[in-house]
Amino acid sequence: MIKKTALVLLTVLLGACSSVPYNYTPNSTSFSIPEIGSQITAGLGEPLIDQGVSTVRDILKITKDSEIAAYNIEPGKLVKVGEDASAEYYAQDSSSGLSIYSGLISSKPDPSATVKYEKDANEYCIMRPADLTVCGQISALRDTETVVTNENFRRTLIYSGRVGNRLKVSYREFSNNLARAAFNTEVEYDLSESNIIGYAGARLEVLKATNTEIEYKVLSNFNPI
Repeated sequence: MIKKTALVLLTVLLGACSSVPYNYTPNSTSFSIPEIGSQITAGLGEPLIDQGVSTVRDILKITKDSEIAAYNIEPGKLVKVGEDASAEYYAQDSSSGLSIYSGLISSKPDPSATVKYEKDANEYCIMRPADLTVCGQISALRDTETVVTNENFRRTLIYSGRVGNRLKVSYREFSNNLARAAFNTEVEYDLSESNIIGYAGARLEVLKATNTEIEYKVLSNFNPI
């Protein structure tokens, strides 16, 4: 009888544990900046042209310190990772700092904890692997943000300065957050020959250049990927 009761209790507890559906895909669009015809001033080490992918993703902003059961939730940002018919799921963004702390005696950051937003009940739940889900109210705002990363494919021209009539530019390519060594190139241009410089389809008209900054006009962006 005791074994049967323990088995029933274990089944109830496991049933209270929920898994996170990682099925959310944010919207991504290609970009090329600045726009053709733009007149720009850039400093040493700054991009002259940047082409890649920008991502618009759903986030959850924790606006005030909150508590749910033994969890302390501090202000910060969580990123949406999944959704089903009844809830949205948000994971902590380690790059911007952890927000969920657990522990009755000594509270420590808990990177494994995620937040579940119950749509109908309009409440938030803290979830951890193989642990009970606890729900309550926290001070939070559901929002969106646009981020630019080196994921997939990204390329840029960077101003590297001027020595005499020699203008120096660096070309960089990134794929899956890694610089592609074979496609990192240092290029020099002789301004006494022409004030038009270019690389991989990009064309810039140099209006003024010193060793610390450049003023230029965008004639064309990189060739399409």
